[in-house]
Amino acid sequence: MPEGPTGIPHITAELIALCVESLFFGGFTVLYLLAVWILFYRGTATRSRLNKVLFATSTVMWILSVVHICIDTQRATEAFIVHGNTADGSLNFYSDLASPTHFAKNVIYISMTLLGDSFATYRLFVIWNHNWWIVVLPIILIVATAVTGFGACAIGLIIAPSAIFSSDFQPWLRTFFSLSLAVNLLDTILIAVRVIQTNRQLNLRGTSSARLAPLWAVIETIVQSAAIYSIALIALISTYIAGTNAQYICLDALQPLIGAVFTLIIIRVGLGCTLSRGNTVGPATTGLRNGSTRATTDTELALPTLAPDTPGRPYRRDSVQMYEDDGQRRARRYSLVDTA
Repeated sequence: MPEGPTGIPHITAELIALCVESLFFGGFTVLYLLAVWILFYRGTATRSRLNKVLFATSTVMWILSVVHICIDTQRATEAFIVHGNTADGSLNFYSDLASPTHFAKNVIYISMTLLGDSFATYRLFVIWNHNWWIVVLPIILIVATAVTGFGACAIGLIIAPSAIFSSDFQPWLRTFFSLSLAVNLLDTILIAVRVIQTNRQLNLRGTSSARLAPLWAVIETIVQSAAIYSIALIALISTYIAGTNAQYICLDALQPLIGAVFTLIIIRVGLGCTLSRGNTVGPATTGLRNGSTRATTDTELALPTLAPDTPGRPYRRDSVQMYEDDGQRRARRYSLVDTA
């Protein structure tokens, strides 16, 4: 394979990619273990259904990252130990897009991307009061992302183009990366819009700005997490369009980064980093009723189930989980109620 415009040789890019992925995977592993502790072992928690869903999702992401880095390590071993003694042996090995290991690592990356995008869409679904219409477009984009991603993998096996930048690959990969970015940005914007709408409604009801801080904390957590992934994905798209081998570095770094961003949300909420101590939402006169206090540390993500837009549709009695670190690590549940 020829070198990219930046002059980074393919083999060098693969080695750097493995090192960067190893660093990100180490950070993801630490975050994953901390998230598991928060979900199940922080205090005497009652293990809720949502905790188990979050645990299952983060665990699948971590397992996929483990398999991915194992494949990359095996590929490096094969390239430099088995084929390293022949002329251009390592380069020819890495350039073989139809090899089983190359196919496997791409399938794992696509699966990781779809898992992260799907959960982000589910979060959007919950915040918009389980409104199916709001997630129609994100679901369509996710399906299109899956088609283009796995389609590119199929092309690699069937056509076996000589380079990742070949005309056979470019339309599929560019579309795949762009669709994934679109899903991430769309979900983030719609979540922010919903929380801002609720903030405005509570302002009209006379809620003080201090008591509205948790709603802005929700936006801050989600937007910051989405920004990390979006920046990395934009870097990948840019390097691929530029035709530089640096795209291999961005691609392998994204695998553990997707899981790290997911667990960061769990950790920030679970440790109370998104809610200042004593910052609670107001009483029933503001549209929120203070429910019963329970001794639990369920990390059910700060996802407010907000008022429906459809007249006559009852409020869902899902919870807005806000966490306080009050020394005893007790959590308060605030449920949205109809004040009409």
